[in-house]
Amino acid sequence: MHWSDLRKHPVRPKKSDLIDVEILRSHEDGKIDLREGESDLLQLMAQFEEQSAKGLEELREKNKESLGY
Repeated sequence: MHWSDLRKHPVRPKKSDLIDVEILRSHEDGKIDLREGESDLLQLMAQFEEQSAKGLEELREKNKESLGY
């Protein structure tokens, strides 16, 4: 992905930053055409963490019940 393909943000992403991308096309020579995605990756990660925490808590409760705690 080339810098010019990124939307203009107040702050340009750094090399180690995570950004959302969409795969547009895969070429026979192994190259891939990408474009910046529309979703807010930090918000998606926060939602995933919240859902995971809820799921883990439910599993803990089920284990307690099955073990008689």
